[in-house]
Amino acid sequence: PVVQGLGNSYTCSLYAGLAGLIGEVGGDLLGKTVSLFSYGSGLCSTLFAITFRDTSASSTTFTLKNIVQQMNVLERLQSRSKSSPQLFTESMDLREESYGKVGYVAQEGTQHLYPGTFFVEEVDEKFRRRYSRK
Repeated sequence: PVVQGLGNSYTCSLYAGLAGLIGEVGGDLLGKTVSLFSYGSGLCSTLFAITFRDTSASSTTFTLKNIVQQMNVLERLQSRSKSSPQLFTESMDLREESYGKVGYVAQEGTQHLYPGTFFVEEVDEKFRRRYSRK
């Protein structure tokens, strides 16, 4: 459901699939190895494996249980809000108008952003970006 819920993700599809697997299977992955294969335009590819281990003795941050809780993938997908094509087009037009411009100051509100999301607040005359976090 994660990849289907995201739609076409092209370059991040491998990691979206991994996030979906972790979100759906969770703790059942402990002790298992998952092979991941990614290819670009046909020029090169990468194959690697991830083994899910219980690291609770050495870390509380990188336990599978904590990763599942922090990612919260399925609930986050379900909490998305729908918008009309017109509103989406207006948002894209605003981004297109401001892309690569100096003196940019964010005009859109942040109410639609997920808590913890970083966003560009402004770009000064030297193209330095200032980010904020919701």
